[in-house]
Amino acid sequence: MTRLPRSDRTLPPLQTTMKPKPWNHTARGCLMAALVVVGTTFGSTPAFAQSSADIEALRAEIKASREAYEARIAELEKRLATLEKSPAPPVAAPAAGAPVPAAGSGNLEQRVAALEQGQQATSQSLEEVRSPGFFEKLIPEDVTRNFELHAYLRAGYGINQRGGGQEKITSPDGLYQIGPGRLGDEPDTYGELTFKYNMPRADENAVKFGFQTTLAFKYNGDKNNYTNQNGDGVDLLFREAFVTASNVFKTNPDVQFWAGQRFYDRHDIHIYDYYFLDTSGYGGGVENIKLGPGKLAVAWIGGTDNTAQVKDQYSLTKQIIDIRWSDLPSLFGGKGTLWVSPQYVNGGSGVKYSSGAPSATQGIPDDDVGLALGWIQFNELSKGYNKLSLQYGFGAGYQFGAYVPLLDTANGQPSDFLKDAWSAQITNQLVWQFSDQFSLMWAAVANWEDKGWKSASESGSDRLFLTTAVRPIYMFTEHFGIETELGVDWANDVRWTLKDDDQSAMAKLTVAAVIKPSGAFWSRPEIRAYASYYYWGGSMPSWYVPNGEKATSTGSWTFGLQAETWW
Repeated sequence: MTRLPRSDRTLPPLQTTMKPKPWNHTARGCLMAALVVVGTTFGSTPAFAQSSADIEALRAEIKASREAYEARIAELEKRLATLEKSPAPPVAAPAAGAPVPAAGSGNLEQRVAALEQGQQATSQSLEEVRSPGFFEKLIPEDVTRNFELHAYLRAGYGINQRGGGQEKITSPDGLYQIGPGRLGDEPDTYGELTFKYNMPRADENAVKFGFQTTLAFKYNGDKNNYTNQNGDGVDLLFREAFVTASNVFKTNPDVQFWAGQRFYDRHDIHIYDYYFLDTSGYGGGVENIKLGPGKLAVAWIGGTDNTAQVKDQYSLTKQIIDIRWSDLPSLFGGKGTLWVSPQYVNGGSGVKYSSGAPSATQGIPDDDVGLALGWIQFNELSKGYNKLSLQYGFGAGYQFGAYVPLLDTANGQPSDFLKDAWSAQITNQLVWQFSDQFSLMWAAVANWEDKGWKSASESGSDRLFLTTAVRPIYMFTEHFGIETELGVDWANDVRWTLKDDDQSAMAKLTVAAVIKPSGAFWSRPEIRAYASYYYWGGSMPSWYVPNGEKATSTGSWTFGLQAETWW
């Protein structure tokens, strides 16, 4: 096949029936002379005068067009060379009476079609391999369809203003080691990994069985890879392991039974990491029972301390009945949950053992019964939600959970302290998404508690603790922004001192640069670089020296990096 010169502008057809006569030199000369005369005549008039810049632009455009045509011609020549080298596929004989194509044309068209079809099949195969569905097909459907994996993780590194290791800063006599907001105040490493599997069913009428387990790890020790890997300060925990069964009753298929160890319908305030209602533990129950306008759930949950032997015969236990009537119509179009929980501590005379010997610091409380109850109201708003809770508990139920209580015998705690113990609590939290760039969460907690006893070195048994915090987040771009957290704690009396009405107060401000998937408040992962300042002035007891500070310090700085994620 004859190659065309690369300067030609077009390709001729593969088959030609006649050839044009070549021009002679005289005709070419006349045409060129005419073009020169016309160009000179019209180019000299003002209407067609062009500047040198216009001429250069025209030349550049012509050059670009030529290069584009030459590249196209080179590509076509490459394809033609490939077709010439490939073997011709067999061609079926034409039917009788069918027109016979010109020599070589049908053969070439079929070869081009075969080549294009092969390229299309190859591209489709590559796309299938790249897609996640290709690998999912290699795993049995029962596994991929019924298996779920969830996780939570936080980890980071921080220092104080002197370059020492960061410590957690909390108000004395506060709530379960929560500070004035958690942002920038989590020097630990903590994670949870949840596996959930729903067993395949023969048909829609079969019972639905499910299994869920959660493994957790917690590390508060030295930030050293060697000690970390060798288990110093590392806790590995089984947080959940339970089985569910639903669709047992065809008239109410949503009713679900469960048994095992479980996070049981917990309620928390995220910016404090405070679970204000947490009756998690071991036991079982039934939920999603239709009752009036709402749903009823009943569970029996307990805890055991095998090292605390009552009468040297059996273990110390705490048992609770958890009754919840949820999805009740409430104020302002919200939904409410009524919670009632009778609780019992099976104590008495006995000994708490430590390392095989009677403990010198802990003991066993007396038998006691108690009650905890509360109301939780959830209101969905146009750009977020508001959640309010009211709680009260006394006796064995004064801590609202299934925790097994022990005596502080080293400080003279009496065994009958539960009969005088009580607590009341109000919490409120608001999440508001102003726009794709701006969101915030605000929360407040008021906790009154009387622990039922006081030691010789304490001022009293009761105190009022108040805390509030707000975390606004503003995104400068889709993935980068600034989040701040301002929190304040106050207690009317630090019970751990002899001075009555020994008030304490603390304020904290954290500013953090953040990288996250979007501007939604709950979007994760987050990578943070933070700086925090805590100020308590002269309101703390003399022994209060957090974060490596001196007894005379009035505040402290922390700096660090942290990652937090869940899925």
